[in-house]
Amino acid sequence: MLPSSLCRGSSTSQQRKEQQLVMRLCKDIARAQFVFANPKRSKRLWDEAAALEIEPDRLLHLLYGGVDLDDPADLIAADELYLSQRQGYRRSPWVSRIFPTRRRQPSRPAQACVGSSGQRCLG
Repeated sequence: MLPSSLCRGSSTSQQRKEQQLVMRLCKDIARAQFVFANPKRSKRLWDEAAALEIEPDRLLHLLYGGVDLDDPADLIAADELYLSQRQGYRRSPWVSRIFPTRRRQPSRPAQACVGSSGQRCLG
């Protein structure tokens, strides 16, 4: 947990909690991807971020923005900078494929084939 004095830019406790969660996820993702090179854990953490509806761009800004992940004040400053500069969050198409907003429709049943491989399938 971060000292509350470091979260001075956030006005409500809900925003402070969200910011702390974002920083924890960012550190965990960085550790999973860059230190341990663990794709399963990394995917699980990204899925957790999606389930919590945390903007992937927010995490990417912290991960690849040259921020010292071990310095809480630096993380808070970078996160607040990102939040102040964003103009309404809109998912880009590639993010929607990674973090789908709806569950996928069940796949259709396989087509039934009758006879040998030379015959047509019924569908």
